Amino acid sequence: MVFPYLHPDILPIIFECLVKTCDQENLKSLYHCVLVNRNWCQNAIPVLWANPFRFLTEDRKAITEVILMYMACLDENKKKELFLGAKIPKEVAKTPMFNYPSYLKILDYWELVNSINETTRILLKKIDRTIIFKYDDAQNISTRLKSFVVDYIIENARINSLIVADHYRHGFTLESIDYERVADGRDGKFFENIRKLDFVFDYQDIYEVFDWLPIHCKNVKSLRIQMKYHNPIALSMINKFIKELQDLKKFKYRYFYRSKEETDCVPSISNHIYSLRVIEIRHCCLKGSNIIDEIAKCKNLEALRLISCVGMHFKVAEPLITADLPKLKDVELIGNESCCKEVIEWAKGFPSHVIDQNRNGL
Repeated sequence: MVFPYLHPDILPIIFECLVKTCDQENLKSLYHCVLVNRNWCQNAIPVLWANPFRFLTEDRKAITEVILMYMACLDENKKKELFLGAKIPKEVAKTPMFNYPSYLKILDYWELVNSINETTRILLKKIDRTIIFKYDDAQNISTRLKSFVVDYIIENARINSLIVADHYRHGFTLESIDYERVADGRDGKFFENIRKLDFVFDYQDIYEVFDWLPIHCKNVKSLRIQMKYHNPIALSMINKFIKELQDLKKFKYRYFYRSKEETDCVPSISNHIYSLRVIEIRHCCLKGSNIIDEIAKCKNLEALRLISCVGMHFKVAEPLITADLPKLKDVELIGNESCCKEVIEWAKGFPSHVIDQNRNGL
């Protein structure tokens, strides 16, 4: 039997393949798929809008279009409240064909907030804000817009990957009020499907999220934490969070700034020694920490990366060297200061290994 159309169950798989490479040409192909027919459109839109900020880092026009589309999804009362009864811009006044925020699966919260700030700046260049927006300044406009858009996303989206990154190197940092908006998702189902969490921050207020995250994100399988520097209070909260997780499979931990005197600065993974498959420790002091002993007990470990760490003396590394890790195939030792020769020889025994102690792994 010949089918005139591809089966609807096959289309999303094809479209997912187009976006996995993060290639601009494949993205254009996906845009074209939307225009083929109704069936293709209905299957391509969810894939296209699952991570809409993926290609928007340098494209200011595209950034604005995403946020304007999110604004257009607000109900009429919210739009009137946002513009305080003034004329609503045509890009926002239209009724979209789809509820685009509901398709969001991968959320980089910094990208979202920064995109809203960028949209505010662009809108203010195009319009007379004394007519359209009745606020004191651009900051108030941006704050109100963030409140409306973020609240709508929290109500409608069911994300599976959340990135909360304080990208201070990019000239913009999240503020405490931005973190408070993330916490608003606790009352709904915003967090319950998350499988991947990625934290990159140096802002102390966000440490508090680890107090309530375990209740709402117990099904996280991949966790990456990058901190500016060692903070005992934060470490205690992170330890509590990791302990509450169930069957963590991938764990990555890093400090941006490390003191050689620090000890015991890596969180415990003892509750996940039977589930962990991938472990990466970067820019940490291993001396005085239990992390190597715990890694040595991970019988299902498949990949281990120790990058730009210190304190890897023989006494520290011995549990790892003598451990029985039958599934471990991939080992990387890069830029580790004072790494003993025994652990280097141990790493050379694996099918896939990268050893370069002279290279900076940062």
